[in-house]
Amino acid sequence: MLRNCGTKLLPILLLIVCLILSSCAGLSDWEYVLPNDYVVVRVNGRSIDFGKLDENGSSIEIDRYIIEFCYNESYIGLKRFPLPFWHDEDPEREKAFFGSDLNHLEYNYKESDLEYYLVDAFADEIHGPYTATEYKDKCSELGVGEMCDWINTDSNPNN
Repeated sequence: MLRNCGTKLLPILLLIVCLILSSCAGLSDWEYVLPNDYVVVRVNGRSIDFGKLDENGSSIEIDRYIIEFCYNESYIGLKRFPLPFWHDEDPEREKAFFGSDLNHLEYNYKESDLEYYLVDAFADEIHGPYTATEYKDKCSELGVGEMCDWINTDSNPNN
């Protein structure tokens, strides 16, 4: 009798374990709301996207590899690791380049490798990509003013 009970419980226990493990997959995901309904969203370590919220959710403006952002009431600054030219064509090469753990993405880069973007949140204009120097020049040209410190996207900035 006990043997039958264990045999019947095993599939139920396996199902419960699978449900618990699959429900934890999105625990490191987050969303950070910026001025004028713009948002930075972490889907996983590779997909840290920037976009504007609309009635359907979010329309992606700059996708993947946002590593830092900053902002004030009118402007948003973004630092992004540039997409490799083959990023959509060869997922296996991408996995080999970035690693297979989506939630703990690590890549080596120099500051000069990064792309910078400046977003006028109220005119809905995205400027860039720029180098660090070009970004600073554009901020001066537009009179951006003081922005917050750069916020890293490795962990949830809402915490």
